[in-house]
Amino acid sequence: MLQELSKEFQKNGLGNYTKNDTNIFDKVTSEGKLHTAIKNCKYMKELNKDGHASQRNPMTKVYKIVDGLKEYLE
Repeated sequence: MLQELSKEFQKNGLGNYTKNDTNIFDKVTSEGKLHTAIKNCKYMKELNKDGHASQRNPMTKVYKIVDGLKEYLE
C-alpha cells in the first residue's frame, strides 16, 4: 500500500509518501486539490452506500470536517 501511495505522490509531483509526514496536508491540498479530494470522498461514499460492509472500500468521514472548515484553510 505504501508503494502505491508513493507512486501516486510521485506521479503528481509530490515526492515520496512517508507515513507521519508533517507536510502531508499542504501537499495534498495544494493547487485546488482540496476540492478534488472532497469530491472524491463524496463519490466513494456513494459507491459504498450499497452492499455489505465486507465489500466496501475502507474510508473515513474526516472529509466532512475538512469540508466544513475549508473556508478557513484556504
